[in-house]
Amino acid sequence: PRMRQPAAAPRHSPSRPGPNGALRRALPLVALLALLLLPGGAARPARAAPGDSYYRQWVRQNHDRATTFAERRQAFLIDNGAFFADDHPYQAVWAWLENDDPRKAQGVQMLLAQWDAETCAANAAAYRALMHPNTPPAERQAIIDRYQQEVDLASQGKGIFGGANLNQGIQKVTGLYLFLQTHPESNLSDVRYTYPDGDPTFKDFCYQGRCYARGQRYDLFQLLEDYLQYRFDWYVSEDFSSSEFDVGAYMWTYVEAALLLHDFAVDTPLRQHTSAAKMRTKAKMAVDFLLLDMGMDFSADQWGGAKGRREYYSYYTRKKDITAQQCILLGLGCAYSAPYKPYYDAYLTDYRAPELILDVTDIRDEPDDYWHQHMEYNAGAARNGKLTFVTKFYNLGGGFDYSWVLNVKSDTRGADGARLGVPFRLWTRDTPIHDDVGDYAWPEMLPGGEFGQYRNALFSREKNQNLHVFTALHQDNYQARLAEWDVFQRQGNRYLLQEGRTMVILEMDAQGVFLEVAIQGVDYPDLESFQRAFVGGNTTSRGDRLSKSPSTGEVLVNGQPVYQYPFDRLETIDNRGQYIIRWESKVMTVARHGRTCTYDFNTWTYQGDCGSDPPPPQPCSPDLNGDGKLNALDLQALANLILGGDPGAACADLNGDGALDSQDLELLASSILTGQ
Repeated sequence: PRMRQPAAAPRHSPSRPGPNGALRRALPLVALLALLLLPGGAARPARAAPGDSYYRQWVRQNHDRATTFAERRQAFLIDNGAFFADDHPYQAVWAWLENDDPRKAQGVQMLLAQWDAETCAANAAAYRALMHPNTPPAERQAIIDRYQQEVDLASQGKGIFGGANLNQGIQKVTGLYLFLQTHPESNLSDVRYTYPDGDPTFKDFCYQGRCYARGQRYDLFQLLEDYLQYRFDWYVSEDFSSSEFDVGAYMWTYVEAALLLHDFAVDTPLRQHTSAAKMRTKAKMAVDFLLLDMGMDFSADQWGGAKGRREYYSYYTRKKDITAQQCILLGLGCAYSAPYKPYYDAYLTDYRAPELILDVTDIRDEPDDYWHQHMEYNAGAARNGKLTFVTKFYNLGGGFDYSWVLNVKSDTRGADGARLGVPFRLWTRDTPIHDDVGDYAWPEMLPGGEFGQYRNALFSREKNQNLHVFTALHQDNYQARLAEWDVFQRQGNRYLLQEGRTMVILEMDAQGVFLEVAIQGVDYPDLESFQRAFVGGNTTSRGDRLSKSPSTGEVLVNGQPVYQYPFDRLETIDNRGQYIIRWESKVMTVARHGRTCTYDFNTWTYQGDCGSDPPPPQPCSPDLNGDGKLNALDLQALANLILGGDPGAACADLNGDGALDSQDLELLASSILTGQ
């Protein structure tokens, strides 16, 4: 296809400060100065250890304090891609583009090589590279060519319509949709909608009366736009069902897609029904919702509970990592944020989590006796839901009725004396124990089996279970992992464990398991006091007798049901009985510490303390030489670009007609003369 400029200019001029104050071409110097001037009192590594990266050391040293998005982003840019040297190196492209690093062309090529790999996130993230002002012309053309190939494949019933799982599909749809909005000449007004039998991504669907059936022909842009809105509605539907939501390896893909829509939805001649502003609002609300879904389970340095039908199992066993979006966007779990999932272009987004969401998801500043209970509806989980009991020191829960895990905040320190920031994990199942955590094979690494839970206690009637324990150290020695606890004792069929202030008593025999967790200084003064109060046999130390209804399977406390099934889509209640998140007919109210935000997912509107509205894409500045003045030097810079035939200088296309020519010179001259 003929090379052309995007109809909408990139979000920021390559020489002008963006919304985060980063002078793109001067940023390497700014990065050096920032080593001395990190904001907010953040600790900074005196030097990166051999073989380590600045970003990895920075997040580990600051993981247990509240950091801002700006601080984390700055550390990421100072690192300039070293974090990814040995793991998914193409992710370095986002720092290289922001820093105008000479390796940026190589980075874009590495990104394009990932087009159909893993979750196909490169299909969507490449659009951010396309719109970035520092992307070289040849690489910009390569991205356009790749998207045009996707259009051509779609016309043949392949590519986007050729079959993909849902995590891949949401990326493919988002990338192609954004490309078409700024390249309307590539749109197909009469494409045949098709998909393979059993395809989990596409299906016959309707959105606001516009229905799409396999074998029929539609406008491609409108089909993709309605599909995205159909999926947004699906996230918040009261009959929601997904076996992979809450899965650390995949859920970030939905956030990634929404961030790109939030940042880049613009007006286009192709729009017929939904404005760009409405798409940006929907995307902002979707990200807010997904972050609450991911963040309200979080404490003790780890995402709590089971992660859907299955988790990318090595997060429980072989790896210390969590997926990194909680760190990037919420500042949670930064000690061992994974360099491979999600895409780190999230550090380039204009989205910022509302202060209210940061407040309710980060409970480190709450009183020691604080807890909340987070509940979710998901027809893909046992009993259609998930429940997690969350404190500052531990979290306990899982997919309701099946697959539970206990995460305990650990004070274990590494060789350098710094706290590792990796929780101890514990569950019981009728599966064998392995010394080497690398020997856990599917499905052995799935957490605890069938269970019933009431707050900080649970029971399981599965027979012949074993105690599975995982720590940051001693990945090849089970007994050493047990000894890593501050206290580990076995007294007959009872196990007594303590790490930091978290105390655990577990009663296990051939007929099942009963477990209760307490906090030293809150529930009991010490483990000995907890042990004296412990009853066992499905009765808590407070005298609550737990059981299940033989007819409905519901959890009973002293013979009475304690939960209302099914759960609403997303609700959280705290230790004072106050709702942090309340759900009523697709209206979600989030309230904490005097702030309230109400999200109406029926109309996709919000009001209250919800953060700022998503901004429209910012136009480029005609100050092309970046000296802060508008004068003849800018005319000369523009003339050089026109004479040089640089197709990547999108900011110089001042009238947005897709061409660099005399009309842009005339417009710039007029601006100089009028002082505008």
